Amino acid sequence: MNKALLLIVVLVGTVVTIGLFRILFKRGISFITGIFFVILSVLVVVMLRVNILANEVADRFLGLSLIILAGIVMAYIYDQVVGKTFREMTQKINSLSEGNLDITIEDKYKKLKSEAGEITRSLDDMVQSLTKSVELVQMVSRGELYFDIDQLNEKSQLDSALKEMVLKLREMSTNIKLAAEQVGVGSRELSTTAQTIAQGANEQASAAEEVASAMEEMQASNQQNTDNAIQTDQIARGVATDIQEVNTSIAETSTAMKDISEKIVLINEIAEKTDILAINAAIEAARAGESGKGFAVVAAEVRDLAEHSQKAAEEIESVTKVSMQKVEKSKDLLDKVYPEVIKTSTLVNEISAASKEQSNGIKEVNSGIQQLSAVVQQNSASSEQMAASSEELSSQSDQLNESISFFKVSEDDRAEYSEGEIEKQIMKLNDLLASKRKTKKKKTSSVKKINQPTARGATLDKGVDIKMDDEDFEQY
Repeated sequence: MNKALLLIVVLVGTVVTIGLFRILFKRGISFITGIFFVILSVLVVVMLRVNILANEVADRFLGLSLIILAGIVMAYIYDQVVGKTFREMTQKINSLSEGNLDITIEDKYKKLKSEAGEITRSLDDMVQSLTKSVELVQMVSRGELYFDIDQLNEKSQLDSALKEMVLKLREMSTNIKLAAEQVGVGSRELSTTAQTIAQGANEQASAAEEVASAMEEMQASNQQNTDNAIQTDQIARGVATDIQEVNTSIAETSTAMKDISEKIVLINEIAEKTDILAINAAIEAARAGESGKGFAVVAAEVRDLAEHSQKAAEEIESVTKVSMQKVEKSKDLLDKVYPEVIKTSTLVNEISAASKEQSNGIKEVNSGIQQLSAVVQQNSASSEQMAASSEELSSQSDQLNESISFFKVSEDDRAEYSEGEIEKQIMKLNDLLASKRKTKKKKTSSVKKINQPTARGATLDKGVDIKMDDEDFEQY
């Protein structure tokens, strides 16, 4: 009777204890562990109070064996219910820690009502979330930015960072596309303008060379005019000196002619007196008769000579008067010519001075034209270089546009890219970034230096360092 009552009390206590565990632990791991310990405790109590065999030692040995067997059975059941689940989850977690998301969790583990089931379901949700995020990251790596970012979990730091990165990439790719198009249009316009400027500069250089050649010819002609003016001035001065000498000679001639005229008057008077004396001698010879015939002949000859002398003196006097008139006229003409010659000499001297000044001005103009020609040629070279640089800039903008077209912000921009094409686009973008960095360094080292076309095809062994803040990232 006592043993039966004891069994009933043990069973009731076991049921009450299991009920309390059920309320407290809600069929968790602690609930299962508690049940195992309660059952073991009940078995121990029962085996201590019940005698199955007649021998007490045999009863204790049998009870101990049953307890050990029950413990082994309960440990096996515990391992199958809890341990196997945790080992499976541990294996999945280790695989996940190595970056392998190809994990499949069996439904039997996810349907468990215990903490192991909750852990399994949470691990499965985490794997699904990571897999979805990785798929989105892979889409970003292929340049596919058109997926709906609202499906991302804002509570997840990874999804928040991915969402912010996608928004940044969309904005950056759109801005770069617009900037590349604007740069392309501007560079093409700049190239056209530079070519027009270069063509105009070449025409200006040709015109400047023609003007310089004409100015050199003008300078040579002006120099010849200057030399001729100097020679003319010298000749005019010589003529003026000769005129003065001739004028002096004419004055002396006029004086001499006056003296001759006076002498002729005297000779004429002498001839008249000689004629009168000859007449008187002829009269006296006639009175003398035969003795005066010879004297009469002489007197007649003297009279003829006197008449001839008088006649010659009159002719000389007449010629002298005419000559004096011509000399006076010549003197008057020379008096009029001399001031004109002096004036001509002065004008020629002024022309020579003006020619010299003009020659100096032509030299200065020629020098300025040569400098202008040099500047025009330099501008032409700069324009050609600017045209080449703008063409290179246009090429780089096309390359940038081609590279940035890898990112597609809408499904209309979607294109199929193979892995090789994706790597090719990434290499192009890296090359372009490297080229921009080199160009930036050159501009920093020398502001006034003209940028040469950047080299294409530069490879970066270590890729692009993306450890940068938002401002640096937006620059690219």
